[in-house]
Amino acid sequence: MTDLGGDAIVRATALARHYGVGVARVAALDGVDLCIDHGAMVAFMGPSGSGKSTLLHLIGALDRPSGGALRVAGEDLVGLCARGRARFRQAHVGFLFQDGGLIARLSVLDNVALPLAYRGVGYRARRARAAEMLRAVGLGDRLDHDAAHLSGGEQSRAGVARALVGRPTLLVCDEPTAALDRPTARAVIALLRRAAADGLTVLLSTHDRDLADAADRVLTLDRGRLGAPQTQAQTP
Repeated sequence: MTDLGGDAIVRATALARHYGVGVARVAALDGVDLCIDHGAMVAFMGPSGSGKSTLLHLIGALDRPSGGALRVAGEDLVGLCARGRARFRQAHVGFLFQDGGLIARLSVLDNVALPLAYRGVGYRARRARAAEMLRAVGLGDRLDHDAAHLSGGEQSRAGVARALVGRPTLLVCDEPTAALDRPTARAVIALLRRAAADGLTVLLSTHDRDLADAADRVLTLDRGRLGAPQTQAQTP
């Protein structure tokens, strides 16, 4: 397996994802060429159905391309079977989705520690790392609370902590602020920006202009095709 070369963590060439066959065939992605550097925060924007989520699912190894080439963190994702994609996700990817995805009956600490259990991290070690991450997002006083008893903003911050606890190579965020009020959305944006500043690659789909403005690059998708990139000017 050869390295990607340079600082690229994601490299896609003529990437495609099709659903259905014959006259029912739909091209969710149609010939996407993409290169993303390590440590970049990149926002994908576009109308619903434009292919944003499909692209993130392919990069995060939740789905398999129909055609083209895709290498992420040095691995050829096109050639991976389902088990290989699962192994890749565990090793490299943190996910942050719109609903946070917390399990209501578990404590906040156990929710955040859960991804580490799948990696085989021991009980004490994973709880210690989860507690450290929760303190980092301002939830150090909520460790033993049931997830169901958190406010919406607290659930969002706990979701960020869970996405980051495994120290992933890249963080994939699908509309992470869509269901949040503005103060909570700004808090989540600040956490994502901090993660990127610390060297994590952050990829996100969004309709939120404030979130897109926090990114280093904005890429627009329309009908499965990628538009011209926009470079963001970061304010100090």
